[in-house]
Amino acid sequence: MSDSIQILVTALHLTAVNAAFSGPILALWLFLRSRRNQNGAVADLGRSLLRGSLFGFYAGMALGVVAALIWWGDHERAVERAFHALPIDRYYFTAAELIFSAVVLEAWAAFWRRNADHKTSRNNALMIGLAVVGITNTVYHFPSLFTVLAVLSTRIPAGEERFVSLLIDPEVIARIAHFALASFAVGGAMLAALAAARRFETADDDEVAPPMFALQRNGALIALIATLLQWPVGILVVLQLPEASRDALMGQNAVVTVLFAISLCAVVMLMHRMAAAAFGRVSPAEMRSLLLWLGITIMLMTAVRHFSRAPLYDAVAHQILHQTVS
Repeated sequence: MSDSIQILVTALHLTAVNAAFSGPILALWLFLRSRRNQNGAVADLGRSLLRGSLFGFYAGMALGVVAALIWWGDHERAVERAFHALPIDRYYFTAAELIFSAVVLEAWAAFWRRNADHKTSRNNALMIGLAVVGITNTVYHFPSLFTVLAVLSTRIPAGEERFVSLLIDPEVIARIAHFALASFAVGGAMLAALAAARRFETADDDEVAPPMFALQRNGALIALIATLLQWPVGILVVLQLPEASRDALMGQNAVVTVLFAISLCAVVMLMHRMAAAAFGRVSPAEMRSLLLWLGITIMLMTAVRHFSRAPLYDAVAHQILHQTVS
């Protein structure tokens, strides 16, 4: 499979799961805010954000299957070795938990829609409970298994690995932290874009436009802070990478190094757009520019990840072949 197709599918998958990870958390915040202020416009925005997150959940799962098949086809021995390094029950358990998360979040979305004007504490408690259960399941199961598999695929496991033990591996921790921050960058941008769209549509409504403007700024600020925090966490990720991958980023591979430099420049441009949306009014064109730069950044970072890992897969394939021959 060509590199460009794999990068595109993986970038779309990561964007979708980023939205699925952070979107419900931000939707819960909007739910609590709408109940406190009794603001129907904020609740409507929260329901739209939750629905978009659920779309990301399903799209992420579908694209994840496609990306996994491409990944498996390109690096069959490494991926198969990583897959068999974990107990088979872990995959069944994770699948069941993700289905459970989808059911619970769908129940929350349906109950919220049907009880939009219900302000009793009993209904609020039920919806908060559904949200918390769905969010915690998604947060734990979304990044952990796939990060562990990605890390194991670039190593030679000695035998069956304990999943819980791998969760405290420094590289796994760094990657999960980076994923979480990327998720809030995507979720914050999604919130800002939805709020800005509502503000543009209701510019003459004095009851709707002001809270939408505030939420546009809040969403962009969340995205900006998450992106700023990615700089130190990104350095931690680079430090935890295997030597071959780190050397490729730091100048040994000209293509990877140039792509990495371009991607960092794209992050700076993205932060500029986020800051404009966080601290002032933006036009529809400026909001589209923010989303465009977000997409460009994700695509470039995915390309960097793809090409920097190539030496690791070559090394693993060579070791597996050597062990087979021996």
